[in-house]
Amino acid sequence: MKDVVSGVAAFVLLMCCSTSFGAIIADFNGSTPGEDLSVTNLDAGSAAGSWTVVQAGRVNSVGGGGQEKIGTYSDAAGDNYFQLDGPRADKEGGSRATPFNYLLTLDSAVALDGSQVLALDALVTRSGGASTTDDRNGLIRGLDASGDVLFELVIDGADASTRGTIGLVGQAASSEVISFFVAGSTPATTDMTTIEIALGASTFDVVVGGNTAYSGIAYTDSVTDLSEIQFTASGPDAGYAGYTIDNVEVVPEPASLCLVGMGVAIALFRRRRM
Repeated sequence: MKDVVSGVAAFVLLMCCSTSFGAIIADFNGSTPGEDLSVTNLDAGSAAGSWTVVQAGRVNSVGGGGQEKIGTYSDAAGDNYFQLDGPRADKEGGSRATPFNYLLTLDSAVALDGSQVLALDALVTRSGGASTTDDRNGLIRGLDASGDVLFELVIDGADASTRGTIGLVGQAASSEVISFFVAGSTPATTDMTTIEIALGASTFDVVVGGNTAYSGIAYTDSVTDLSEIQFTASGPDAGYAGYTIDNVEVVPEPASLCLVGMGVAIALFRRRRM
């Protein structure tokens, strides 16, 4: 009896303290690293979603002539990631270029009922030159089935002495930061910062690297299921800037895990007593 209760208690503790019971949407490990950017290659690295390239940039090289590093790549450990460098205004016509947009449509919509968290790992690519108009490296937007925006997460640029920052459109800047790497180098996915968006019924929270950046923020538009995630790369006026993503997944909200675990524990305990 004691062994059973102890085992159940350990199970409940594990469920309450872990967010690893998620459903992977995209980890890009099925994609071919270094291959030209394509919907087919992105889809190959996505288990529960499909991609649309709304506005694409030139791909897979870093250098002059407006050629950005955009596509799936592999780090030294063989773990794939998706890098999105934004357009260079000084190489794309001499003015702020149209941002590059990539849309991930989920196979199954995520209910906004407080039971689930959208999580992903991210790094900022360091800008090679300061922007004079907009220092956003990009946006991550959550959309419903009608294309209405639920939230807009801002990824701001980094330089040689600071890390990237996280913000929300319409909100004061957050003090939380995410890791960055120098453009042209190869990042390690283990250095990425985890960003979690807890999807409540009418509001959401943003947790960055385990720290709460925003709490109780109202959705931008209609409150329906999350159906699409749009990744936008803006880029600076000069130099290279963008961000990388990996391990896009939906995980149960920790409190929900605890409730499930406690229910299982009580059921097993009562059954044992009978």
